[in-house]
Amino acid sequence: SLPNGAKQFINKTVTGTNDQCSQNYTIRLSAGSVINFTVIVNDTANNINQSQQIITVSNTLPTATNVSITPLPLTEGTTVKGHANYSDLDNDIVGGNQTYWYVNKTLINEANNSFILLGGNITLNSNITFSARFNDTYNWSDWINSSIATVGDTTPPTITNKAVSKTSFTTSEKVNITAIVRDANEIATVKVTINKSDVHTNYTMTLLGNDLYEFTSTFAAGDHNIPYFYAKDGSGNEGQEPSNLRFS
Repeated sequence: SLPNGAKQFINKTVTGTNDQCSQNYTIRLSAGSVINFTVIVNDTANNINQSQQIITVSNTLPTATNVSITPLPLTEGTTVKGHANYSDLDNDIVGGNQTYWYVNKTLINEANNSFILLGGNITLNSNITFSARFNDTYNWSDWINSSIATVGDTTPPTITNKAVSKTSFTTSEKVNITAIVRDANEIATVKVTINKSDVHTNYTMTLLGNDLYEFTSTFAAGDHNIPYFYAKDGSGNEGQEPSNLRFS
């Protein structure tokens, strides 16, 4: 590319009374540079005319990429870190960055322009978003958000008060199996394992209310025992409680 104030002349030949010409020209100037393209023509009588067009080199906006949060999964009270990479098609140097943190879509002003969000903001079941943008010394990029991370816990659900409604039954009678399941987080699934003749089958229990879960069904004749109850919370923590309940 030409230095500031320099000129480059390109000669073209046209013929007749109505002709045209063209010239490809690659611009290798930085954003904001101004170029004056002037066309000067003369005829065989040495009459001269000219036309000019002034253009300004535009800037390609930088981009923020790989915007993310670590560590994942998030747990309550953990200080988290935001990450973002700078990219620029014009190969402009980075001129600065800005960052925001959101908890449940609310901006945390104390964390503005920080890549760190302190653990006091990380509460159970809250949704955390990190947002970043970069400047290439000419323009700011668009804001790019991380994926939303939901804060969970590391404690499995507790299973207590396991019971069956009857220890003897007929094949037409329903047997109610119940348990109390509690967790600081949302309960995702509760299952009971029933064994008959060394065949173990898992059944999903239904919430009746007040942390009480139930599975109700009729059963074939024979001895049945319940070796385990299982419960999983919304953070993926699974609790297992052994049992010696029997019915036949």
